[in-house]
Parts: sequence; structure tokens; C-alpha cells
Amino acid sequence: MIVVTVELHSAVTGETSQIGEVKIVNDGTGTHEVGNDDVTAWLPGDTIARGKVVGFHRLSHDVYDLLRYAIEALPKTKYSQQK
Repeated sequence: MIVVTVELHSAVTGETSQIGEVKIVNDGTGTHEVGNDDVTAWLPGDTIARGKVVGFHRLSHDVYDLLRYAIEALPKTKYSQQK
């Protein structure tokens, strides 16, 4: 499992607070070379989206590629549709 935590570091108060998280979990159906991952994103107290990365080529891509694909796999949420 890969967990990416999003933190806000306040320049005013100096406090740090977690404002989001993305979890990328191997679903066990891939191979050593190609993986499939379930993705969950949340804001504090609320799972906002779930998605799936299918066919990720582990040996030719790095963790930042996986993170990018994971975020792209998430559907639009009520938060991203606000103007």
C-alpha cells in the first residue's frame, strides 16, 4: 500500500494539519511487471472518490507516475465541480 498524505503548514500559526489522503492498494491481480491498484481519496471525515489503475507497468514507471495515474483515475467529485 502506498499512502500519500496532504498536509497544510500554516505560515500564520505554524500549525500542521492533515487535509487529505490518497491510498493506492495493489489488488493482487497483476504480475511482477504489470500491476492493478485500487485508489481511494479522502478529505478529513469523508471518502470522496474511488478509482482503479489497471495495467500499470511497474518496471518502466516510477511511483510518481503511479500517483499521477491514480489521481487521474479518480472521478470528479462535488468539490472539483465547484466554480
